[in-house]
Amino acid sequence: MIKFNKWPASLTNKFSYTYLDPSFAPGYDPTIWRNFFKPCASQRLFLPEILVDVDSVIYLDTDMLFLNDIVKLWKRFGDFNSIQILGMVPEEAEPFDYFMDIFRTPYHLKYQLNSGLLLMNLTRMREFKFSEKIQMIYKKYHEIVWSDQCLLNILFSQYPS
Repeated sequence: MIKFNKWPASLTNKFSYTYLDPSFAPGYDPTIWRNFFKPCASQRLFLPEILVDVDSVIYLDTDMLFLNDIVKLWKRFGDFNSIQILGMVPEEAEPFDYFMDIFRTPYHLKYQLNSGLLLMNLTRMREFKFSEKIQMIYKKYHEIVWSDQCLLNILFSQYPS
């Protein structure tokens, strides 16, 4: 369902896109991941293995709305230090203890991180073995986590920098 062809040229000449059918990286059971939280939501965890020739991407949930030029967001990759692999924002403005108190899952610092918008340096994620680490976390916590966002929070509680 690509609707970009109905957008005015003044917008579409500012970006390029390639449509790919939803898929998961080889070696990862799609029946597990496709049904984990919501269909295709966990696919973002495997973009380093799916988009093997891509260095960096901005991942957005479908409920995101731009109120400014996306180029400004892309420039935030320049704020990454030499080891940062992902850019995320806090889920809440106040400390969020629900996951630690109810599910007993760790999360990054004192805030839950939101996975609706991700600045992803796929090259560094591949070097970090990101998808393998996510798979190991899933195997350990699969009965208590309920989304890919939980997995990311557990990962970054283990690797805060």
